[in-house]
Amino acid sequence: MATKFCRVDKAPEELRKDELVVSLPDFKDEIIKARRSRGQQKILTVNYLRGIFTEIAASFDPTFNPYLDINLTKYKGLPAADEDEAAAKIMDIVTEVKPDLIEKAIAKQVAARATRVKLIYFVAPDFNHTGVFTQHGIDSIKPAEINKFLGVKKTQKDVPKE
Repeated sequence: MATKFCRVDKAPEELRKDELVVSLPDFKDEIIKARRSRGQQKILTVNYLRGIFTEIAASFDPTFNPYLDINLTKYKGLPAADEDEAAAKIMDIVTEVKPDLIEKAIAKQVAARATRVKLIYFVAPDFNHTGVFTQHGIDSIKPAEINKFLGVKKTQKDVPKE
């Protein structure tokens, strides 16, 4: 049986053994790795941004050069008190400057899935970045068709509440 994906707003609370959740990247792992270049201030400095984008490039796109491909001085001084705020700012920068990094991060999650995975829940606010699934030969499925696709009979908890 071929793998399919379903775009959802929220990941299911419980997953079956043949299901996987893929979400938009937040780049928090890369931000944590670049923590050494953060400094004492609660703002994004050029060195901190360069450290973050170097880690992102190493993880997802070795051809991306944060020294040449992005003008980080435009973003210095943005407030970021913690990793969560920094992640939101980095996501905005990536969306503006290099949106294909998001798709490469999703593609890495999809490619690393176990072979037994039949259904991937893609947690995203819209259908942007779903081309990655098509590139991997994964078709879309509607939420109402999930139980039928997996061969699961409806239980009381599967029935949506009105």
